[in-house]
Amino acid sequence: MKKQIWIGFVHVTPGDVGDSWRDAFGDADGGYAWALANATDAEDFERSILENITASGWQVGSFDDVSTFEASFEAQRPPAEIKSARRRLRSTGVPQFTDFHLYRRPDYSPSSRWAGQLEGLSELQAEVARNIQDMVNELDLPFLEGINVSREGEEVEIVLINSDEQSVDLAVRVENDQAVTVDYSISHIHFTDGEDDWLDMPLTFIASALQGGVKVDICTKGNEVAAARTYLLEADGSWDEWSTSIYHHSLKPDKLSGREPDDSLILTFQSG
Repeated sequence: MKKQIWIGFVHVTPGDVGDSWRDAFGDADGGYAWALANATDAEDFERSILENITASGWQVGSFDDVSTFEASFEAQRPPAEIKSARRRLRSTGVPQFTDFHLYRRPDYSPSSRWAGQLEGLSELQAEVARNIQDMVNELDLPFLEGINVSREGEEVEIVLINSDEQSVDLAVRVENDQAVTVDYSISHIHFTDGEDDWLDMPLTFIASALQGGVKVDICTKGNEVAAARTYLLEADGSWDEWSTSIYHHSLKPDKLSGREPDDSLILTFQSG
């Protein structure tokens, strides 16, 4: 049977010997990526990917959405990272992977007093951590699965993990005593030290995102996000625009002003 390009979504975890995994992915507990290989059928594809992964000392957790490349993208254009992997496969004949989307198990349960356990934080980092801990304790957040805290250089990242598949995680990065960035997968907002009460803005945004008070309008190009406009819910029920992010060169701010979004997402860790 003639071989053709097959593609599938693969879940990978560290193996018994984790050195190579740690070298590649640090303290991540696993990751997901699209895998591509030349194969005669689905079984041949999975066998090829399994051999490639286990050769690195890692393990395959599962395969999903396995099919021929042609069938997968019959009605839509493949994303850039998948097209790039296909080019590498055609050039080398060796199975290829897109970038791994990594995850870590929660370091802290939502109910634990994790902020008080963190050491060596700057004044700003400690204040942001305490405020997030207070929000978590005071609000009913059934979709808050856990909280990860990691450090890289002078930056601390606090990730609030959302168990709802329809929503996204909230990552709060605090750069020493200078800035706070709130990342919500589709886009992010950067807050820098300015007036005395500047920290109220990122803390307000975080509290709103936990409770359904942040809306993101999404414009797409093909099957990729081309622009995202973020709004905050006001007390009178109106949506106040906070930021616009444009990711595609063909879109300009004036072209977005009257355009209806292709999709909208409400950020929340609450139900109902």
